[in-house]
Amino acid sequence: MTAGQQAPHAAPGELRLLAVDLTEALTDVHRVAESRGARLLDPPWDDPDVIDDQGDADGGDDDQDGPQLSAEAFG
Repeated sequence: MTAGQQAPHAAPGELRLLAVDLTEALTDVHRVAESRGARLLDPPWDDPDVIDDQGDADGGDDDQDGPQLSAEAFG
């Protein structure tokens, strides 16, 4: 919207319909998220038996998490 323009107005009935539609959409999103989340395995760091000798769950160096790129990759 540029200077001097007025914001569009919506009738109360239109706003109510929008609120109902958004509520339904968010309910569906929440249902799907809960369903998919229930299928995930527990992360290994939640299991104290999985902790390795270095005190972390991944067996790696905590200072170097994630992919490592050489200096040449940055030009």
